[in-house]
Amino acid sequence: MAILDAALIIIPPAIGLLWLKHRTGVQPGSLLIVQTLFFGAVAMALALLIGVATAPLMRRLTGVARELVSAFVVAGVVEETAKIVTILLLIAVHRRRSARSPQKPSVDKHALPVWTGAVVGTGFAILESLLYLGRGPGVLLLRGVTALPMHLTTGVILGAALSPSRQRSSILIALTVAVVLHGVYDLIVRADAPVAYGVVPLVAAMLIATSRLTLRPGVGNPTSKLDP
Repeated sequence: MAILDAALIIIPPAIGLLWLKHRTGVQPGSLLIVQTLFFGAVAMALALLIGVATAPLMRRLTGVARELVSAFVVAGVVEETAKIVTILLLIAVHRRRSARSPQKPSVDKHALPVWTGAVVGTGFAILESLLYLGRGPGVLLLRGVTALPMHLTTGVILGAALSPSRQRSSILIALTVAVVLHGVYDLIVRADAPVAYGVVPLVAAMLIATSRLTLRPGVGNPTSKLDP
Protein backbone atom coordinates (compact mmCIF):
# COMPACT_ATOMS: atom_id res chain seq x y z
CA MET A 1 0.00 0.00 0.00
CA ALA A 2 2.85 2.37 0.81
CA ILE A 3 4.39 1.74 -2.63
CA LEU A 4 1.06 2.44 -4.32
CA ASP A 5 0.59 5.65 -2.34
CA ALA A 6 4.10 6.80 -3.27
CA ALA A 7 3.44 6.04 -6.94
CA LEU A 8 0.20 8.01 -6.90
CA ILE A 9 2.00 11.01 -5.39
CA ILE A 10 5.02 10.90 -7.71
CA ILE A 11 3.80 9.66 -11.11
CA PRO A 12 1.17 12.35 -11.94
CA PRO A 13 3.60 15.25 -11.22
CA ALA A 14 6.32 13.50 -13.24
CA ILE A 15 3.96 13.21 -16.20
CA GLY A 16 2.98 16.86 -15.81
CA LEU A 17 6.58 18.11 -15.80
CA LEU A 18 7.53 15.92 -18.77
CA TRP A 19 4.57 17.33 -20.69
CA LEU A 20 5.59 20.90 -19.86
CA LYS A 21 9.20 20.14 -20.72
CA HIS A 22 7.97 19.23 -24.19
CA ARG A 23 5.73 22.31 -24.40
CA THR A 24 8.31 24.87 -23.29
CA GLY A 25 11.38 23.28 -24.84
CA VAL A 26 13.32 23.74 -21.58
CA GLN A 27 15.85 21.04 -20.75
CA PRO A 28 15.79 20.61 -16.94
CA GLY A 29 19.05 20.27 -15.04
CA SER A 30 19.98 17.20 -13.02
CA LEU A 31 18.64 18.69 -9.78
CA LEU A 32 15.08 19.09 -11.06
CA ILE A 33 13.55 16.79 -8.43
CA VAL A 34 15.45 18.52 -5.61
CA GLN A 35 14.44 21.96 -6.87
CA THR A 36 10.81 20.92 -7.29
CA LEU A 37 10.54 19.59 -3.75
CA PHE A 38 12.66 22.31 -2.13
CA PHE A 39 10.91 25.28 -3.69
CA GLY A 40 7.55 23.58 -3.30
CA ALA A 41 8.41 23.31 0.40
CA VAL A 42 9.37 26.99 0.49
CA ALA A 43 5.98 27.94 -0.99
CA MET A 44 4.15 25.67 1.43
CA ALA A 45 6.08 27.04 4.42
CA LEU A 46 5.18 30.60 3.42
CA ALA A 47 1.53 29.57 3.01
CA LEU A 48 1.50 27.92 6.43
CA LEU A 49 3.01 30.99 8.09
CA ILE A 50 0.41 33.28 6.53
CA GLY A 51 -2.27 30.72 7.37
CA VAL A 52 -1.31 30.81 11.02
CA ALA A 53 -1.65 34.59 10.97
CA THR A 54 -5.18 34.33 9.54
CA ALA A 55 -6.31 31.60 11.97
CA PRO A 56 -7.90 34.05 14.47
CA LEU A 57 -10.09 35.45 11.69
CA MET A 58 -11.23 31.99 10.64
CA ARG A 59 -12.29 31.13 14.18
CA ARG A 60 -14.70 34.07 14.17
CA LEU A 61 -16.44 33.03 10.96
CA THR A 62 -19.22 30.50 10.46
CA GLY A 63 -21.37 29.15 7.66
CA VAL A 64 -21.09 30.48 4.12
CA ALA A 65 -18.71 33.27 5.13
CA ARG A 66 -16.29 30.74 6.57
CA GLU A 67 -16.43 28.59 3.42
CA LEU A 68 -15.81 31.56 1.13
CA VAL A 69 -12.93 32.95 3.20
CA SER A 70 -11.41 29.48 3.52
CA ALA A 71 -11.56 28.88 -0.25
CA PHE A 72 -10.63 32.29 -1.62
CA VAL A 73 -8.45 33.78 1.14
CA VAL A 74 -6.86 30.99 3.19
CA ALA A 75 -6.38 28.73 0.16
CA GLY A 76 -6.50 31.14 -2.77
CA VAL A 77 -4.80 34.35 -1.68
CA VAL A 78 -2.41 32.77 0.81
CA GLU A 79 -1.19 29.85 -1.31
CA GLU A 80 -0.98 31.74 -4.60
CA THR A 81 0.87 34.64 -2.97
CA ALA A 82 3.31 32.15 -1.47
CA LYS A 83 3.78 30.62 -4.92
CA ILE A 84 4.53 33.87 -6.72
CA VAL A 85 7.06 34.88 -4.06
CA THR A 86 8.75 31.50 -4.43
CA ILE A 87 8.68 31.73 -8.23
CA LEU A 88 10.48 35.08 -8.04
CA LEU A 89 13.05 33.52 -5.72
CA LEU A 90 13.68 30.57 -8.05
CA ILE A 91 13.97 32.84 -11.10
CA ALA A 92 16.55 34.91 -9.22
CA VAL A 93 18.50 31.74 -8.40
CA HIS A 94 18.55 30.65 -12.05
CA ARG A 95 19.61 34.08 -13.28
CA ARG A 96 22.41 34.29 -10.73
CA ARG A 97 23.72 30.91 -11.84
CA SER A 98 23.55 31.98 -15.48
CA ALA A 99 25.53 35.14 -14.66
CA ARG A 100 28.21 33.06 -12.93
CA SER A 101 28.50 30.68 -15.88
CA PRO A 102 28.12 32.81 -19.04
CA GLN A 103 29.71 30.08 -21.18
CA LYS A 104 26.76 27.76 -20.58
CA PRO A 105 23.63 27.94 -22.79
CA SER A 106 21.29 30.55 -21.36
CA VAL A 107 17.69 29.74 -20.59
CA ASP A 108 15.10 31.35 -22.84
CA LYS A 109 13.97 34.43 -20.91
CA HIS A 110 10.33 33.79 -21.81
CA ALA A 111 10.34 30.07 -21.03
CA LEU A 112 12.14 30.45 -17.68
CA PRO A 113 9.26 32.09 -15.73
CA VAL A 114 6.70 29.64 -17.16
CA TRP A 115 8.82 26.61 -16.34
CA THR A 116 9.65 27.98 -12.91
CA GLY A 117 5.97 28.50 -12.16
CA ALA A 118 5.31 24.90 -13.18
CA VAL A 119 8.07 23.61 -10.90
CA VAL A 120 6.84 25.57 -7.89
CA GLY A 121 3.20 24.61 -8.49
CA THR A 122 4.12 20.94 -8.91
CA GLY A 123 6.31 20.90 -5.81
CA PHE A 124 3.52 22.49 -3.80
CA ALA A 125 1.03 19.87 -5.01
CA ILE A 126 3.38 16.98 -4.17
CA LEU A 127 4.02 18.16 -0.63
CA GLU A 128 0.36 18.95 -0.05
CA SER A 129 -0.52 15.40 -1.14
CA LEU A 130 1.77 14.05 1.58
CA LEU A 131 -0.72 15.46 4.08
CA TYR A 132 -3.29 13.00 2.70
CA LEU A 133 -1.22 9.86 3.22
CA GLY A 134 -3.22 7.23 5.02
CA ARG A 135 -6.55 8.28 3.53
CA GLY A 136 -6.38 5.63 0.82
CA PRO A 137 -5.20 5.40 -2.81
CA GLY A 138 -8.51 6.80 -4.05
CA VAL A 139 -7.93 10.14 -2.38
CA LEU A 140 -4.35 10.37 -3.67
CA LEU A 141 -5.45 9.45 -7.19
CA LEU A 142 -8.17 12.09 -7.08
CA ARG A 143 -5.63 14.69 -5.99
CA GLY A 144 -3.28 13.58 -8.75
CA VAL A 145 -5.87 14.26 -11.46
CA THR A 146 -7.48 17.37 -9.94
CA ALA A 147 -5.36 19.19 -7.33
CA LEU A 148 -2.13 18.72 -9.27
CA PRO A 149 -3.48 20.27 -12.51
CA MET A 150 -4.91 23.14 -10.46
CA HIS A 151 -1.60 23.93 -8.74
CA LEU A 152 0.29 23.40 -12.00
CA THR A 153 -2.00 25.76 -13.90
CA THR A 154 -1.93 28.54 -11.31
CA GLY A 155 1.86 28.22 -11.13
CA VAL A 156 2.15 28.56 -14.91
CA ILE A 157 -0.25 31.53 -14.94
CA LEU A 158 1.82 33.30 -12.29
CA GLY A 159 5.07 32.42 -14.03
CA ALA A 160 3.84 33.60 -17.43
CA ALA A 161 2.94 36.98 -15.94
CA LEU A 162 6.59 37.41 -14.93
CA SER A 163 7.82 37.10 -18.51
CA PRO A 164 9.92 40.12 -19.61
CA SER A 165 7.41 40.79 -22.41
CA ARG A 166 4.58 41.32 -19.91
CA GLN A 167 3.64 44.60 -18.25
CA ARG A 168 3.84 44.89 -14.47
CA SER A 169 0.06 45.06 -14.24
CA SER A 170 -0.04 41.51 -15.60
CA ILE A 171 1.27 40.23 -12.26
CA LEU A 172 -1.74 41.51 -10.33
CA ILE A 173 -4.12 40.23 -13.01
CA ALA A 174 -2.45 36.81 -12.98
CA LEU A 175 -2.55 36.63 -9.20
CA THR A 176 -6.25 37.51 -9.24
CA VAL A 177 -6.98 34.83 -11.84
CA ALA A 178 -4.97 32.24 -9.89
CA VAL A 179 -6.79 33.10 -6.65
CA VAL A 180 -10.21 32.87 -8.31
CA LEU A 181 -9.40 29.53 -9.98
CA HIS A 182 -8.03 28.15 -6.72
CA GLY A 183 -11.02 29.37 -4.72
CA VAL A 184 -13.57 28.00 -7.18
CA TYR A 185 -11.73 24.68 -7.24
CA ASP A 186 -11.79 24.45 -3.45
CA LEU A 187 -15.49 25.27 -3.25
CA ILE A 188 -16.35 22.64 -5.85
CA VAL A 189 -14.32 19.79 -4.35
CA ARG A 190 -15.76 20.46 -0.91
CA ALA A 191 -19.33 20.32 -2.22
CA ASP A 192 -21.53 17.24 -2.45
CA ALA A 193 -22.48 15.57 -5.72
CA PRO A 194 -23.52 16.61 -8.31
CA VAL A 195 -21.79 19.98 -7.73
CA ALA A 196 -18.49 18.23 -7.03
CA TYR A 197 -18.54 16.78 -10.55
CA GLY A 198 -17.97 20.31 -11.79
CA VAL A 199 -14.30 19.78 -11.01
CA VAL A 200 -13.98 17.78 -14.24
CA PRO A 201 -14.72 20.62 -16.71
CA LEU A 202 -12.83 23.04 -14.45
CA VAL A 203 -9.67 20.94 -14.54
CA ALA A 204 -10.06 20.40 -18.28
CA ALA A 205 -10.27 24.16 -18.80
CA MET A 206 -7.18 24.66 -16.64
CA LEU A 207 -5.17 22.15 -18.67
CA ILE A 208 -6.22 23.84 -21.91
CA ALA A 209 -5.13 27.21 -20.48
CA THR A 210 -1.81 25.70 -19.40
CA SER A 211 -1.28 24.23 -22.85
CA ARG A 212 -1.84 27.59 -24.50
CA LEU A 213 0.32 29.54 -22.06
CA THR A 214 3.27 27.19 -22.43
CA LEU A 215 3.35 27.42 -26.21
CA ARG A 216 2.95 31.15 -26.75
CA PRO A 217 5.16 32.75 -29.42
CA GLY A 218 8.66 33.16 -28.06
CA VAL A 219 8.15 30.62 -25.29
CA GLY A 220 10.25 27.52 -25.59
CA ASN A 221 13.76 27.22 -26.94
CA PRO A 222 15.03 23.69 -27.65
CA THR A 223 18.51 24.71 -26.55
CA SER A 224 17.43 26.19 -23.24
CA LYS A 225 18.88 24.29 -20.31
CA LEU A 226 18.36 24.74 -16.61
CA ASP A 227 21.63 23.71 -15.06
CA PRO A 228 21.82 22.49 -11.45
